[in-house]
Amino acid sequence: MTRPFTVSIVFQINNFWEIVPAQPADRFLSMLPPWHAYERACEYFIFANGAEQVYTTVRNFKVLVFYCGF
Repeated sequence: MTRPFTVSIVFQINNFWEIVPAQPADRFLSMLPPWHAYERACEYFIFANGAEQVYTTVRNFKVLVFYCGF
């Protein structure tokens, strides 16, 4: 039996804290597109905890790490 999409997203958001305890001063680097379901769940969790999210691509990853100090 599959769960509805909204139940799955809510479950993920509620359980991210077990893996990544986000704090308001934290920054998260994301390479998934914003329309990706897992990315969306992470985004809601990050914003709900007052953290910042930065988007990049694989092509720009080295440049971002070098200049931003991730």
